[in-house]
Amino acid sequence: MAEPRDHAEPPVRTHPGAWLPVRVLRELWVCTYQVRRDVTVLQVGGDVDVIGLADLRTAFGGLVGAGNRLVVLDFGRVGFFSVGGVGVLEHTRLTLHDAGIPMRLARPSRAVLRPLTVLGLVGRFDIHAGIGRAITAPSRAA
Repeated sequence: MAEPRDHAEPPVRTHPGAWLPVRVLRELWVCTYQVRRDVTVLQVGGDVDVIGLADLRTAFGGLVGAGNRLVVLDFGRVGFFSVGGVGVLEHTRLTLHDAGIPMRLARPSRAVLRPLTVLGLVGRFDIHAGIGRAITAPSRAA
């Protein structure tokens, strides 16, 4: 198979004799804002893969000790959620729980729910259909 000429970057060789023009454009973004002085919402979007795990850990790491009474993680715009992302999410949940701060998931995309379901972890999280509902919902028993 001939090498494609319409691709600006060199193709990625997948196996002997096969050349494919592959361009991976994965991005992770995290937007943090406070709804009230004691409630923080983190909106996460894009792809949570191995490249973005350090950034996700850093964003989540600032939640303890910031005077939060409640943390809401909005995962409505996540297109890919790796098992590493599940590990970071579970670690964050446990860390916040140990600090006495409830964490709620708002609008988790299918990409987020799939690995949580497969791993049997959905029941560990307080999941809500929207950010407003996550903020105003009564606390559930741990």
